[in-house]
Amino acid sequence: MTNQPSIEQWIEARRGRSAELLEEAFEHLDPRVAEQLSGVMQMWKEEDSDWLSLDGNQSDGLSLQDLKQWSGQLREALVGNPHIERGANLRSDYINEGGVRYGDITKKIRTAIESDIQRRRYFGPTARQERYRACYTDGGVFYLGDNKTRQIEAAIPLGEIVDAYRNSQNRSEVWAYLREWQDYSGGVQNPRLRREWVFTDVFEEKRGNRKTINYDGKPVRVARDKVIFDAFVNTQIGWTFGAPHALNALAWARLYRDFLVNGKIMSDAMAQFAFQVTTKTKKGTENTSLKFASARGSGQTVVGPNDLAPLATAGKGYDFDSGRALASVVATAIGVSVIHLTSDPGTAGSSYGSAQTLDLPTRLSVESERNWNAELDLRVLRWMGAKNPTAEFNPLISATDVYREIQAIKLAWDTGLFEGTPLQDRIADILGIVEPGAVPSDVLTPNNGKTVLATKSASSQGGQSDDSGDQAGGAGQGQSTGAGKGPKSRDTRDDNVSDNAAN
Repeated sequence: MTNQPSIEQWIEARRGRSAELLEEAFEHLDPRVAEQLSGVMQMWKEEDSDWLSLDGNQSDGLSLQDLKQWSGQLREALVGNPHIERGANLRSDYINEGGVRYGDITKKIRTAIESDIQRRRYFGPTARQERYRACYTDGGVFYLGDNKTRQIEAAIPLGEIVDAYRNSQNRSEVWAYLREWQDYSGGVQNPRLRREWVFTDVFEEKRGNRKTINYDGKPVRVARDKVIFDAFVNTQIGWTFGAPHALNALAWARLYRDFLVNGKIMSDAMAQFAFQVTTKTKKGTENTSLKFASARGSGQTVVGPNDLAPLATAGKGYDFDSGRALASVVATAIGVSVIHLTSDPGTAGSSYGSAQTLDLPTRLSVESERNWNAELDLRVLRWMGAKNPTAEFNPLISATDVYREIQAIKLAWDTGLFEGTPLQDRIADILGIVEPGAVPSDVLTPNNGKTVLATKSASSQGGQSDDSGDQAGGAGQGQSTGAGKGPKSRDTRDDNVSDNAAN
C-alpha cells in the first residue's frame, strides 16, 4: 500500500501553481470552450505569476509596468468593445449627473475654477468624464499643479509616469513621481525628451532642499514649482497603485462578444435551410436532388411523390437570451444594471420602472465614487487657498423621489416641531441650491396651537371681523347661508384653536 500525501503536502506541492493546474484541466475540455476561455486564462496567469500570490504573502499589487500593459488593452477595448464603452459612459453619467457644488471658497478661487481653461483641465464636465475613464482603464489619475499660479496645469497620462519615489518604511506611500514627456517647444519636428521628479501635494514637505534624485544611476532634477495630485481606485492595504474599474470585466466582455459573434454565424447557417424534401425511394431522392440542383430563382415547382416539410429551425434565430448570464457578469464587474448595459428593457424579470431607475446597490456604489471625487476636489481646493472648502454632488434621485422628499419635509414642517433653517437646508440640498439665504421672517408658520386667531387679534385692537359666520344670525360651520354658499373665511383649524383657548 503506497503512502498517500497528506492534505498539507498536497497543498504545498501545488502552492503557486493555480494557473498551471487550471491549464491542465482545460486540456480535457472541448477545444471550442478552451479557446473561448483563453482570455480568462491569460488574466489568471498574469495575476498568479506577476502580482498576486496564493501563498498568503501580499505583494505591492499591480506594478507600474503591469498597470501600463493592462491600460493599453482596456483603452483599446474602450474604443472597440461596445459593452466596455457603454459601461464607462453609464458610470460616468451616474457619478457626474447634476454637477458638483463648492462652498466656503473665496471669490478669487471661484473665478479661477469657473474659468474656461480650468474647467477644461479639471473642473468641467469633459474633464470629469476623462477623469472617470482614466480610473476605468488606468486605475487612477495624475494632475500637475503650478505652485506659482495655484492652478491645475495638466492631466498627466499614465504613460508619462516612469517611476515612483516611495517611503522606505512604507512602500505603498509615494512621495514623488518621475515624469517623462516630449517637449515640443522647439517644434513638432524636433521634440526633446525631458524628465523631472514631482512631489505630491500630500508629501510636498518631504521634498526639503533636494535638487535632484537619482534614477538609473543618473541625477534627475526635482521640480520646485510643481506638485502632483494622485488618486487611485480599488486599492488595498500594501498596494502602491490601484486597479482599473474595467479590469475584471475585460475577459468576460470578450467572452460575451464571442458568444454574440458565434450566435450570428449560427443564425446565418440556420437561415440557409428552410425545408427538407423526403422521398420514398433512393431513385426518387437522386431525381429530386437533380431537380433542386438545376432549379434557379424562386417560385419553382416540386414534382413527384415527395414530401416537403419545414425544418424545426425555419423562421427562427439563434437563442441569444441564453447568453444573458455572461452579460450579467460583465454588468456586475462594471457596477451597472444588465438592463442598462445591454440597452434591453425587455430582459426577463425586468420592468419599465427598473429600466428607468437605479437600484440601491448601484446608487450606493455611485455615492462611494462621488465621495472619492469630492475628496480629490477638496485637496485641490485647499491647495488653491481655501481653508475649509466643501464639495457636494446633487442627490442621485429621480423626479419622483424629489417630490416624495419635499412632501416628507412639508409634513415635518406641518407638525410645528421643527425650525425653518434645518428644513430649508435639506430642501436646498435636494434641489441643488448653493446659497438659499436666510429663512424669511414673514414665512407662514404652521397652526399648532400657538397662533392667535386673526379675528380675535383684530378684536383686541378695536377692529371688526368680516366673518359673517361669527355675527348674530349669520351662518356658521355646518349651517346654510340660504344662498347655497358656505362660510366666507372660515378655517377649521381656527375652531380648534378657539376651543382650546376657551378651555
